[in-house]
Amino acid sequence: NTSINTIVGKVTGQNQGLTVTETSDLSIGAGNLTANGGLISIRALGGTGINGVGYLNAGTGNVTLNAPSGSIVLNANASQVTGNWLNVTASDNSTLNTNVTSLSSNVTAGNLTVIEANDLQVNANGINAAGGVNLTLTTGNLTGTGFINSVGDGVTLTVTGGNVTLRSEEHTSELQSRVDISYAV
Repeated sequence: NTSINTIVGKVTGQNQGLTVTETSDLSIGAGNLTANGGLISIRALGGTGINGVGYLNAGTGNVTLNAPSGSIVLNANASQVTGNWLNVTASDNSTLNTNVTSLSSNVTAGNLTVIEANDLQVNANGINAAGGVNLTLTTGNLTGTGFINSVGDGVTLTVTGGNVTLRSEEHTSELQSRVDISYAV
């Protein structure tokens, strides 16, 4: 457990990760936070949540971001969050610029906005937001077997130069609210 304002660091061991539980909010500093293929897990238990201008890069590892009483705002730079699977859990509006393979989320009282640099899979755990879900892929395809659920403001999918292919055997409808899909070729 930590009680700091800003974190930067580099885990150099192959497939070694970093787990941080912060008692308040936490900022990813300009010096960045990286792991060499290991899990990066950050939990901010209070304050405004997780934010910052630094890059969070797990390489081929997974990233778990949890702000149970706040938001996750990592959108100061393109591809600010990099990794394999990104799992986002937050209370309030959360906005992330990513370069990840797979995404799941649970935003309990706000919107989720993600701008992804490449292909993106909706993880089997699904994407949930009490507000709206806004996914933008600057290139690549949106695929997956998980559901996308927006309780409030609907789902907006913007895919530039790619396709949307969502399938689920467990759910009758993968997109469980009003859906706006935009393609730009």
